[in-house]
Amino acid sequence: TNKLYFLGGVALILLLISTLELAFSKKLEWKKTPIDNLLLLVVLSSALSIVLSSPNKVQALLNPNFGGLLIASLAFITYYLAREKSWSLFGKAAIASAIFLGIDTLIFYFQPLKNANLPVILQFLKNPFFTPIGSQLDLALFLGFFAIYAFGQLLGATQMRKSVHPVRNSSGVLNSSTGQQDVISNGVKPLDMVLFIISFSGAALTGYGLLKPGTNLLLPPFRLSWYAAVETLKNPLSALFGVGVDNFASIFTRVKDLAYNQGPMWEISSFNLSRSAVLHVFTESGIFGLLAFGLIVSVLIKSVLQLRKNEQSHARSPRNHPDMNGHLSQDNQENTLSVSSGLRGSYLPVLLVSAYLLIILALFPISLPVLFLL
Repeated sequence: TNKLYFLGGVALILLLISTLELAFSKKLEWKKTPIDNLLLLVVLSSALSIVLSSPNKVQALLNPNFGGLLIASLAFITYYLAREKSWSLFGKAAIASAIFLGIDTLIFYFQPLKNANLPVILQFLKNPFFTPIGSQLDLALFLGFFAIYAFGQLLGATQMRKSVHPVRNSSGVLNSSTGQQDVISNGVKPLDMVLFIISFSGAALTGYGLLKPGTNLLLPPFRLSWYAAVETLKNPLSALFGVGVDNFASIFTRVKDLAYNQGPMWEISSFNLSRSAVLHVFTESGIFGLLAFGLIVSVLIKSVLQLRKNEQSHARSPRNHPDMNGHLSQDNQENTLSVSSGLRGSYLPVLLVSAYLLIILALFPISLPVLFLL
């Protein structure tokens, strides 16, 4: 909940800055971007689900996983950054966050303060499962994203170095062109190596903690999550707009069967989240919400294909290719505002993290860190 309020506060600060800028400049500038309609559709689908279907509208608005305030704040921040050309800064901030979380995870895992005498207010420093991002599953997925991104960067840099072949000049002396020297000098970057080591270590330790016996990781069964999604189709209103944001528990109670009640999780009367983020969106927001979600995925895929096309056309038009630091030109940034738009890199790391995101959206519950990455 605190992270939700922080996100809403950031959106309000950006709105205040824009208002002050308008007041001082007395100019109203409007520049349409390719994602404006998509952002509007996402916010509208969430709002309609809350208004038409959610029994507790205030709670649905403040839900920290898929609530109206969360969706509106993320949409507004994306809307603002798309116009300010700040995606590079956004990517650097995300990488810094991943490194900080990775170091934090390593420190708490080995518990250096386990036997220290700390005041009551600092007792959380002895908790090996403490993380500022949310649950341990959220932490593992978040760090896993950046571990895969850094791996793609390192692999891409290695392949680039191998593809550079020395050239003989007219005197028969081996040399390299200026561009080739730049590629070699811009090979494996220390930041990518640091990011990979820290994020991979943090994700691996967190994943091990989640998978080892005795871990209290409870996820709703896929079978009942699917039944809940299908159940919404029995009513025209719920089919279009879902059962309402923050109302998954009620439909889960309706669809759980005898096999569940006789299983090891029989004591859990209901879950607040579906096992799959895709099924959760469909269950709570209906076909309209699933359409908005599908368009986000289509933008993600389009971004990957566009980046691949830019790399292939580099010889004909260098302007369409990432530069030696991996930055896209501003013309292309406007058409690739998705998962890794702010992260420098070529086609390979973007492809890997995009595939990773699609997998976790299909297999794991929806959460704020995953929405942040998307």
